[in-house]
Amino acid sequence: MKTNLKKLFPLFLIPLLAAACTFSLPFGQTGTADPAESTDAPLLPVTAQQSESQTVFIGDDAQANLIDVYARVNPAVVDVYARVNPAVVHLTVYANFRGQLVSQGLGSGFVIDSDGHIVTNAHVVQGADAVDVIFSDDTILPGTVVGMDLHSDLAVVKVDSLPQGVEPLALGNSDSLAVGQTVVAIGNPYGLDGTLTRGIISALGRTISSLTSFSIPQAIQTDAAINPGNSGGPLLDD
Repeated sequence: MKTNLKKLFPLFLIPLLAAACTFSLPFGQTGTADPAESTDAPLLPVTAQQSESQTVFIGDDAQANLIDVYARVNPAVVDVYARVNPAVVHLTVYANFRGQLVSQGLGSGFVIDSDGHIVTNAHVVQGADAVDVIFSDDTILPGTVVGMDLHSDLAVVKVDSLPQGVEPLALGNSDSLAVGQTVVAIGNPYGLDGTLTRGIISALGRTISSLTSFSIPQAIQTDAAINPGNSGGPLLDD
């Protein structure tokens, strides 16, 4: 599978009624190793359910960790996360209540240029008196809402500078998508920073409600798990 980081699709185009879809790595399942590859060391069977139904065996003396298993089973997804996650941010939104800033919500966003502009959903930052932008390295920077369109549920937040190593993400062309294509979502569901979920494109051309009387056309439907806090994060092909 070829990684294409030029095709990035924001989660604000996806209905939030997506069914949960998780990548599981169960332990304790039985399996049979190839006799030609047998060793005297005991084997620990680890089964990762993928499209090719691969079974990976790890010897006790290999000291392999779960990241190694994921990388061997699906290197494209691991590569996408490593490259993209630094540009995905956690947004904490505050409102002024009796002279004090009180947290009123959270969401996600992603950096789109080297000047520090970040795309998110309008409903994430609507009514915000202050915004904290938290990067994957735990850098916290104050953000300013510089633009908002309630009709399309889009907003742009800006920070004065970017942490070292953060590369902007390029927007993709949804015309090239196909139903059944594998996609991954990265965001901060329930405040859990840097969470990746995986699924497929379930349908294209959906129409969903906006924050106004207008509707948002040509929305992308996915079954990748999306929960409160994911709003504004990117959806990527892998």
